[in-house]
Amino acid sequence: MESLLSIDWKNETFPLDLKKIFGEGAVRVEIGFGNGEFLVYLARKYPDDYVLGIEYSWVSMRKAEKRLKKEGIENVKLVRVSAEVAFDLLIPERSIKEVWLNFPDPWPKKRHTKRRLLNREFQKYLAASLEDGGEVHLLTDHEGYFEFVKEEVNESGVFCMEEKEPPSWHPGTKYWRKWEEMGKKIHYLRMVKKAHPEVKRMIKPCEVEPVITRLDLHSMRDVLIREDEVIVKIFKVDGDKLVVYLKEGPLFEKAYLPLEETQEGIKVGIPENVFRGRALKKLMEVLNGKDSIPSTPSR
Repeated sequence: MESLLSIDWKNETFPLDLKKIFGEGAVRVEIGFGNGEFLVYLARKYPDDYVLGIEYSWVSMRKAEKRLKKEGIENVKLVRVSAEVAFDLLIPERSIKEVWLNFPDPWPKKRHTKRRLLNREFQKYLAASLEDGGEVHLLTDHEGYFEFVKEEVNESGVFCMEEKEPPSWHPGTKYWRKWEEMGKKIHYLRMVKKAHPEVKRMIKPCEVEPVITRLDLHSMRDVLIREDEVIVKIFKVDGDKLVVYLKEGPLFEKAYLPLEETQEGIKVGIPENVFRGRALKKLMEVLNGKDSIPSTPSR
């Protein structure tokens, strides 16, 4: 169950109505908030504004919730989702004032470069969500990642940047203190939006309803369905659940769809915690016989 501090985004409208969620006031974002230390500082530094924390880790969510409750912070909301999904689907255009990234994973291995946040494409999604003149702040100890981001800023064309010493008012984080104790240099980059880009939204909500199928679901194990940016894999039947993988754009889910025997066939349901998008719609069309099944399973 979601806490009062968390946004149950799969049951919201898209993009999120931030004024309904927060109220009138500027919205500041931290991506990857860890234990919530910096969230608390931002909330207190800007008591008339609101802070949205984006994090994928359940452990970090629980730590931050505990800290926010202990500190009595009321102008912060958390959402458990990847940053790529948040800025593709959830954050409206020109709706936020600034974004902070405190020591994101630098993905130092060359083969992992494509996983780095702040690549040129993601920068366009950030810029689209920022107010005109909005800012992105990056702190990192990793020089290679820092140089990568600067190169991507030049390629994206949506930000101007300023490399400088970290702001004196920044309270630091546990990683900041750790790297300083090891004698590492802390790099700080301030990026200011200079252009509003057009971006292609990869994740698209759809109207999807449960279906009744007469197909032999057991025989469909490992069937793979691809269409544009959508990938669906039927993994297996596990008791009264159909286990599937759903992917569209940056959104990936492992879903357990309830199965119920009826006189007409097997009813395939949709739990509340599954996103109703193009991937789920494609799966239901196949199960309902409205679309063809791939001739060979994926092994």
